[in-house]
Amino acid sequence: MIGCTFMMRLEIKYIVFVLGMFSCDYFQKNDTKSNPIQAKTPLEMELSKLSDRLIDSPKNAFLYFQRGKLHWQNYENEKALNDFYKMVSYDSTKPIYYETLADFFVQNANIERGINALDYAIQLDPENARYHVMQGKYSLIIKRYQDAINHLNNALKRDVFNPDAYFYKGLVYKESNQLDKAISNLTTATEQDPIWDAPFELLGDIFADKRDNLCLKYYDNAIKANANNTSAILQKAYYLKTNGRKKEAEAIYESLVLASPQNSDAIYNLGVIAYEIKQYDKALKKLQICIQVDPKHALAYYLIGKTQLALGNKSLAKNAFQNARNFDTTLVEANMELDKL
Repeated sequence: MIGCTFMMRLEIKYIVFVLGMFSCDYFQKNDTKSNPIQAKTPLEMELSKLSDRLIDSPKNAFLYFQRGKLHWQNYENEKALNDFYKMVSYDSTKPIYYETLADFFVQNANIERGINALDYAIQLDPENARYHVMQGKYSLIIKRYQDAINHLNNALKRDVFNPDAYFYKGLVYKESNQLDKAISNLTTATEQDPIWDAPFELLGDIFADKRDNLCLKYYDNAIKANANNTSAILQKAYYLKTNGRKKEAEAIYESLVLASPQNSDAIYNLGVIAYEIKQYDKALKKLQICIQVDPKHALAYYLIGKTQLALGNKSLAKNAFQNARNFDTTLVEANMELDKL
């Protein structure tokens, strides 16, 4: 009897122990579910490592440089800027630090501060042609054309074969309507870098504005240099369309849509061509596809309205014009059509 009681006690202790184990395991699992441990991303892990290193080395400018770039990459701009300021306060001798700060400001739409930061980089490394090109580009953005030309000429004094400097000079002259100088500089840019598509495309735009078929050669060169340059392809097709070569333009737009079914510009222009040659059913089909791809394409709605008017559907036309106006309040043509209705 005593032995039996002893055995029962042992069994009870075992059961309590086992239940305890299961109970602990249960609550641990439930606790894990209610408080899941979030795994850190590689970027967060790197940020954590840099922060730990900065505890031991709080005045290390390079660590602030690295961490600031990671914060910037992680869209934490305030933290990035704070690190960049500490970076230059602890080491004001590295041009790359000021270049990074300038790039940060410009990408956050503060061109003036970008220019000021880059001035420090140029003071530290005045023979760096790339810095002068960057300064020229920044000045161009805020339309300080003479400053831009001065900086770009400084770049060319350091590197007479610099294609970027010639390209941006060409862009400055184009924007200031000095087209002969624009053409000269852009042509030189193509000579210095024959596989860069941007100067060829800009030359195409200049000659297209002059209604000169020479633009087609430049667009072709841009496309040859970069087969994915959709802008140059669209510009070429648009020039052909507006100069009576609709079949050639239509073939280009069809090829673009075949390669990229979401290209709303190409689809829209197929609708324009169909409308202009009075194939109204085809035009509506293309334009409906266009607004499926881009539901806020105001011009597509406007042209749907014009097409519906041509078909005698005034109520449908009015609805389309209203949509066009809703998505682009500056579209005067839509308001004019609504006033007529």
